[in-house]
Amino acid sequence: MELFITKLLGIEDQNIKIDNLFDAGTHKEILAHLDYDAPPCPACKGQMAKYDFQKPSKIPYLETAGYKTLIRLKKRRFRCKGCRKMAVAETSLVQ
Repeated sequence: MELFITKLLGIEDQNIKIDNLFDAGTHKEILAHLDYDAPPCPACKGQMAKYDFQKPSKIPYLETAGYKTLIRLKKRRFRCKGCRKMAVAETSLVQ
């Protein structure tokens, strides 16, 4: 089901996982999260660890079957084990 929805909406990022989909009457909402393995730290090049998720971003998306679509995307945060700096997961879906 999830693969069908991502293909229908044209979401190419394989790291975005859809949690729920519902009709809010005036628009459709997709609840999703962005998660992947921890990257190296951009500051010190040390190892980062998964930390938690941010508050969901509201991403207005295309209109589907006459309804506007809103994606509420929670992005994973990472924290460096060495320098303790934080980073947020990135995707081409959001600037």
